[in-house]
Amino acid sequence: SLLDSAIEILDRKGQTIPRVVARPVLETFTTLRDHDSAGRGVRLASMTGMAIGDYLMMEGELIRIEQLPENPDEDFLIIGSRGQRIGFEGTTPETHALDTPVYKVSLHKPDTELPSGGMPPVTFTYRNDDGGPGYGKDSHLSFVAPEDGEYYLRLKDVRDTGGEATHAYRLTIAAPAPDYTLTVNPASPNVPVGGSVPVTVTANRIDGFDGRIDVRLEGLPAGLQATRGSILPNHYSTVLTISAPTNLTTNKIAPITLLVVGTAEIAGREISRVADPEDMISVVSVASPPDLTISTEQKELILKPGDIVDITVRINRRNGFAGRVPVEVRNMPLGITIPDVGLNGVLITETETSRTFKIAVDPNTPPLEQQLYIVGRVETNSPIASEHAAQPIKLTIVPKQPTVANRNQ
Repeated sequence: SLLDSAIEILDRKGQTIPRVVARPVLETFTTLRDHDSAGRGVRLASMTGMAIGDYLMMEGELIRIEQLPENPDEDFLIIGSRGQRIGFEGTTPETHALDTPVYKVSLHKPDTELPSGGMPPVTFTYRNDDGGPGYGKDSHLSFVAPEDGEYYLRLKDVRDTGGEATHAYRLTIAAPAPDYTLTVNPASPNVPVGGSVPVTVTANRIDGFDGRIDVRLEGLPAGLQATRGSILPNHYSTVLTISAPTNLTTNKIAPITLLVVGTAEIAGREISRVADPEDMISVVSVASPPDLTISTEQKELILKPGDIVDITVRINRRNGFAGRVPVEVRNMPLGITIPDVGLNGVLITETETSRTFKIAVDPNTPPLEQQLYIVGRVETNSPIASEHAAQPIKLTIVPKQPTVANRNQ
């Protein structure tokens, strides 16, 4: 179909229905370049007053900050999934020209009495153009009726074109059925003897489900090991690793199909889903020893909001590999950042075998537990990534203790 749909909900008088009110509290603008409708990086002129988790309004789009820039030459990282930023409250990510105004906003119910003064609030109605990651150009809208009554759904083409033969559609109206599906990348990893490879499991959250999803690998043959992971509430992915011991011979493990299984509690029931049931993950082979092994001095971090801690990563080059090694920290929850890394990120140069960097906890980060993975990359021209992971670091964020005043002061 040629239809590029948009849907909205109207009351019995044909009027749009308020969903949320955005009150601007700070103003800035986009800089450096135009921004497309997918990218998670947004360059803004100022970060003054911005914090992780804040909502931003760019024209008709509501987004949230996942990570702040470390210097003026970096982008704000916006919450997203599958490489696309996510629009909140039913809004659709759009393209934005250079110098587009951007506002930090607070969100309120439509009947909230807001203080006068400042920039006028903006009311968002129940409307959606593109449904977000997993929906493509199809529209998807969650509607909560403000009161009992009759409501209408209006469907149109965003370009105001039409035609019975060329713009066919299927419209589904149903009660929300919170659920999720899982995908895996890479789908067919090669596991080197004596090494570990990272595997990313991504959740497609359906109909408002935002709970925790525990993820595990099943069907591993003897000799291979895998970690478990969790996709935290309001997050979209987690990382697992598959490892092979140094004494494993490559001819002992034939290619085998594995199951990546997720388990979550939805409406009081335990719901399990298998990742990519029609295209299951497959360990193609157990490969020869890797060109790189990576390790960390820290195995566990217990931190409070506002803490900053040093992490030291060490590498061991093999098989004649002598190149530089870019390093990433994966599985970082919202509120965990790597400050002061510069334009090259965390990089171990050709003459180095270690690097120390910092991990910082935003002061507003809630208590949580997650596994962090330090991943090093062998830079090659191959489209298949050559990535190697250290053993996970268990991260625990504990509540910050309130300050007690000294009575003797």
